[in-house]
Formats: sequence, structure tokens, C-alpha cells
Amino acid sequence: HWNNTATEHPVASLLHEPFEAMARQYPAAIALEYDGQQYSYSDVNQRANQLAHYLVQQEGIGANHIVAVCLERGPELLVALLAVLKAGAAYLPLDPDYPTQRLHYILDDSQAGLLLTEQRLQGHLPCRAVVCVDEVSLRQELALQPVDDLLHERLTAEALAYVIYTSGSTGQPKGVMVAHQQICHFLAAMSQQPGMSRGERLLAVTSLSFDIHLLELFLPWSVGGTVVLAGLAASRDPLMLMTLLQQDIRVMQATPATWKMLLEAGWQQQSPLRVLCGGEPMSAQLATRLLSQPGVELWNMYGPTETTVWSCCGRISQPADGISVGRPIAHTRVQVLSAMGQLLPIGVAGELWIGGRGVSQGYLHKEDLTAERFKRLSDGQFWYRTGDLARWQPDGQLEILGRLDEQVKVHGFRIELGEIEHHLLQSTLVRDAAVKVVRGDDDENHLFGYVVLQPELESLSVIELHEQLLTELRSKLPAYMQPERLMVLAELPLTSNGKVDRKALPLPDVATMQAAYEAPQTATEQALAV
Repeated sequence: HWNNTATEHPVASLLHEPFEAMARQYPAAIALEYDGQQYSYSDVNQRANQLAHYLVQQEGIGANHIVAVCLERGPELLVALLAVLKAGAAYLPLDPDYPTQRLHYILDDSQAGLLLTEQRLQGHLPCRAVVCVDEVSLRQELALQPVDDLLHERLTAEALAYVIYTSGSTGQPKGVMVAHQQICHFLAAMSQQPGMSRGERLLAVTSLSFDIHLLELFLPWSVGGTVVLAGLAASRDPLMLMTLLQQDIRVMQATPATWKMLLEAGWQQQSPLRVLCGGEPMSAQLATRLLSQPGVELWNMYGPTETTVWSCCGRISQPADGISVGRPIAHTRVQVLSAMGQLLPIGVAGELWIGGRGVSQGYLHKEDLTAERFKRLSDGQFWYRTGDLARWQPDGQLEILGRLDEQVKVHGFRIELGEIEHHLLQSTLVRDAAVKVVRGDDDENHLFGYVVLQPELESLSVIELHEQLLTELRSKLPAYMQPERLMVLAELPLTSNGKVDRKALPLPDVATMQAAYEAPQTATEQALAV
């Protein structure tokens, strides 16, 4: 019954339709605020319509086309996204901060027929057809275009809405295809829980390269709310974010790293704020710190890009009882299966599979990979195998235990990296932590730990730190799960999506490390270590 998630809540057919409805019903309401300037629903809608008419009439854009969008954060970016959707095409978001080689690969792999960008960026982006939205001649031409909504008789809910590239295990990113019906069901679910109402203001801080941007932009617009768009500098500066949060913001979504950044900068939230935290596991320590803010209502969000942004969510109120990801959202089902594809009982860990209305159309131009990850199960429906290790709790809450592919062997023992990180974060010494496995010159795997200390402990010596942490870990983990080396960092390196960048974690300098862990050697030592 935990998968009984069907609802009667109305769902739009096309992603941009609710925005158009709000523009008709509440034309003067504020749709967007950026850098102190406010833009009404009517204004944004008309500008998007003019660009959409241009794309259809002058560039031949329509259904089944992919249009890449590479623009700096600002009103033109949001207008461009709406215009592509209104033209009947799917948008492909590109972060201008991405390495040029990665942008080249995505443009080539996606076979995007058109690129919307700006003159400053054009030279770095190869594409057969390019439209620079900041060209004076284009702006003059757009001013002559109709301002009315476009009508698409043949555009259906099954049409592609966007393609977004995620990291691939092969070393090259892969494009996930999401249709209008999938993202519309997601937004309808989010409007109910965690919830958002007309007139509420959401602070948008996420790069468009991360699919959670869809909630930040289109959830407010689906209910008649306001998107307060943080600029690039503000999205990375805790003091600037704190200033923005004081401007009657009711909802903000971010990764754990961003929330930690705010807390470390002394953020205090007095007014009501719905905090959505996702993209990486939320620690009990972070949840406790967030809930210490008087105005915070805390939600933990979980879901892979392949099943449309978030697939589960749960409100967190008692972190000491454990951090779950709640239950499946509306029209979403989840199963915990064994390696043989059998349903596992409550409390037993297995691979998490996700089904329902949010399951995407698979990977662009990668039919084999799509067939490998998206399977039709006994119910006749397509399910996505997440590669995440999960288990049901007795109360129907779902617990994510880590990645199946993070199960590594060190000295012959199978180890889950997330479990070690979890215990490091339980220490009162540690503010943040990560663990990495490195292949050594001896052709063996070695565990390295990386910690960010609490501010008042930064003067602690490496030897003292190592001894204190190892003393704590010994009571919780067998010897083979204790890091051989610990490295103190000022901050953990992050990707542009705000996640920990494990590849950028430095290799410890063995010469400066103390108290090296010695792996159990004899059969007796190994037996005792278990």
C-alpha cells in the first residue's frame, strides 16, 4: 500500500501551459525577479512568444527538434527556455561554466539543430545554426513578432520537453530524454507535497545543467508564484544568498553542500521557509542544524534524472530517528529487488527500482544503454533500475544506503563508502567528510578519508585528529573499514551542481600523514577485524 500513490489532482498536458494560463488569469502578477527588477507574467509571456514565433517562422523549429540553450543566468535565459517549449521543441540546457570540451561533446552527441546563446559565448560553441539573443538586429526583429500564444495542434503530452546530460559511467555524459507528460506529473505532485501556493516566492539557485532547476522555475509558474532568480555570483556567495532569503522567500531548494555553506556563514532563518534538500545524502548532523533555525520546514528529496527530478520526498522532523527519503511522490512506485529480481522484505537491502508516470524516455541515441537500465517488469510497465542500495523501514519510509557501484573491495573485504562517511559525520570533530578508494603502487586498494573540521578545532594536529577519530570509528566499524590516511581540507571540492567532486579530492602526501592504518595480516587478525 506504500505504492498506492495515484491521485485525482489535475495535470497539465504541456510544460508551458500553466505559465500561459497564469499570464491570462493574473497578467500583472510577478513571474520573475532578478537583480532587483520585477517582470510580470504578461511581460515574460509576450517576450517568450515573440522569440517562439521567430524560432518557428525564421529558423524552422518545431516538434521533435532539440534546441540547445547556453546563456548566463538572467531573464533572457528563462525567456529562451519558455520560447523553445512554445515553439514545440525540446530544450537542451548548457552551463556556460562547463569545460569547452564537454560542451562540444554534448552539442555533437545531441545533434541539436539550433543553439541559443549570446555573442560573448558564441566562439566557444560549435553548432550548425546559432542565434545570439543579445544581437541588436535580432532584438529589432523580435519586436515585430506577434505577442500571442502559439497553437500546436499536433504537440502532445508524449512530445519531448527537454534533454539533460548527466555523468556517464563510460566517462562521457549521456542525455536523458523527458517528455511533457513526465515533467507535468512531477510538478503536479510537488505542488501538493512539499507544496507551493499562488503568490509564494521561490529562490532559484541551481545551475541549469542540474535537472532540479525544473522545480525551481516551473513549480512557481505552475501555481502562480514568483521565481526569484539568484545570479551566478549570488548563487555561490552565502552572504548574498542570505540577503536574498530575507526578501520574503518561502521556498528554496539546494544540495546539502549549499545549505552547509549558508549555515557556516551564520545564516539565521526567522521567517517561514520550506527547505528542500537533495542531490546528495543529508546527514543527521545537517538536518539537526537546519531544524535549529526557527522558520525552517525541512524536506529530504530523492530521485535520479532518469525518473524526472525527484521520485521520493519526506519531511524531516526527528533527525535522531534516522534520515529517510520518505515515500514515493504521486503516480510513482518503487520496489526494492534482489539481484535475481525478487521483491525483498521490509528491512532487507537491495537495488531500488522506480516505476510510474515519471520514468523518462531513456537515453538519447543510446538504445543499448536504455535497454540495459529501463526494463519492463511483470506488471507490464517500464521501470528504471537506479543502482542505488535501499531498504524499506517498518513505517513505510524508504532509506537510501548508498550506491551499489560504491561497494568496493579493500584487502578482500567488501566495503560501502557511504557507510564510512556516515560514521565520520557522526563525530563532533567533523563538519564534512568524504572517503575515496585509491589504487596504490602495490596494486592494492587503499581507503583515504577527507574531513573538514568544525571551526573551533582547526588548530588540532593531524596526529591528535587521527587518534581521536580512529578511537571513535573503532567502536563502530571493523578495522578494514577505517581509512588508512586522513586529510584535513578547508572545504570539500564541489562540482558545478553542488555535489562533492570525488575526482578532485587530492591524494594525501604520505610523508605528512601520521598513524597509518595497517591492514589485518594473519587469519586471526582478519577474523578479529570482522
